[in-house]
Amino acid sequence: MSQELSINQQSSLLPDFVGLSPRLAFKTAMEKLQSSEKCASLFMDIKALLRIAGFSQNGRSRIIKLSGEEISALCKSSPNVDELWLAYMYELQTLLSKMDHARKIDPCLGRPYLTAELACIVSKLACLKYLEKNEFPSMWAPYFNQFLVKPDWYIHSHKRLIEIGESFQQQNGQSILIQSAVHLLEMYRDELLMPPRLRTRQNFDEFDLHDIEAGNCSWMDDGGRAYLEDIRDIPLVTHYDELPKFDLVLDWFIATKPALDNNQVKRGWDCLEKSSEEWHRLGGTYGLSEEQLYEYPSWNCAVADRQEEWLSVIPPCNVYRLVPLITPDQLLEETKSMHHCVVTYLDDCVFGYAKIFSVRDSISDQLIATVELANHSGLWRVAQLKGNYNQELIHRTYVADDPLAIILDVLVNWYNKVAGGKI
Repeated sequence: MSQELSINQQSSLLPDFVGLSPRLAFKTAMEKLQSSEKCASLFMDIKALLRIAGFSQNGRSRIIKLSGEEISALCKSSPNVDELWLAYMYELQTLLSKMDHARKIDPCLGRPYLTAELACIVSKLACLKYLEKNEFPSMWAPYFNQFLVKPDWYIHSHKRLIEIGESFQQQNGQSILIQSAVHLLEMYRDELLMPPRLRTRQNFDEFDLHDIEAGNCSWMDDGGRAYLEDIRDIPLVTHYDELPKFDLVLDWFIATKPALDNNQVKRGWDCLEKSSEEWHRLGGTYGLSEEQLYEYPSWNCAVADRQEEWLSVIPPCNVYRLVPLITPDQLLEETKSMHHCVVTYLDDCVFGYAKIFSVRDSISDQLIATVELANHSGLWRVAQLKGNYNQELIHRTYVADDPLAIILDVLVNWYNKVAGGKI
């Protein structure tokens, strides 16, 4: 506040900015930056606005270097809560500093790209640290899951954020340590800023550029084009290892609720992925006893409740059918049959945050995949599509004539129509 007052006293120099709050100054600066097309005449105004917002000189210079897409990502994820602003500003400046540092590690790759995912992490870290500062040590596990997977679930209401912090005191369920959650997101952020990893596989016949692009090279300055061209000539057949495996690590984190400390943070994201892989490999009920499982009730699903209506919209001769999973024992059976951790989504299903379906062959009834629908900003969408042993199948939803993509598209459209986007 003192910084804002000291700048506003210079009203003769900044007549249009007098009285702006830090958050409004940032919004105004971002709007000017998006429309400036890097016009030097506006940079002084933009820097002055960013100064009101609380950014250091280095922070102001780094923001001005961002592209229009990066600025849009920041605008979309910046919190509309004044109380969060100081924490948000600090996290954003930390990210920008780390982006510059990453460029120094490998200059040929350029600096990392500020993706929508990174921008969202900044806001989430600001929220978690705000709760930690206000002496909320834990968060109820289902709320924490939704806090992470729904981009705008928390940034528009200070009251809602406090409700999240208080939730663990009102529920009998297990809670997530906020300090551990902070460490998890900081490690995830740092992993996204690292250069891509490559693995060699002997069973690929050719190098598929399309598959590699799907691994998200867009955070590089040139979208990863030069990098991809360079690795075409590697003797061993190679593919891009998607960065990072956050969904799998998040499943492990919420189920096991580890108390991450500084030593684990030093071991890096790779250590978390190894713990996650081992946990998924062991399978079983993923730490849930059968007594705990059957304490849960069944839950509603429009496909199950309105089966006749649903069947009427399925394309004729589709090779797949969808079976809604609406009880704990159905989730457990899917987990055991498909060797993945869908049973750990019990809380999300009971509280209506997720709808789970088993994809079966229409003729043989063979299990093909497991689908999660999640509600984001009032609309249901396919959040995960996993095959046996957690095989990633989400890329099939982008193939227009794939029967699996067709039936899932019908499911999403129909579910949003009949459910009205409600949880």
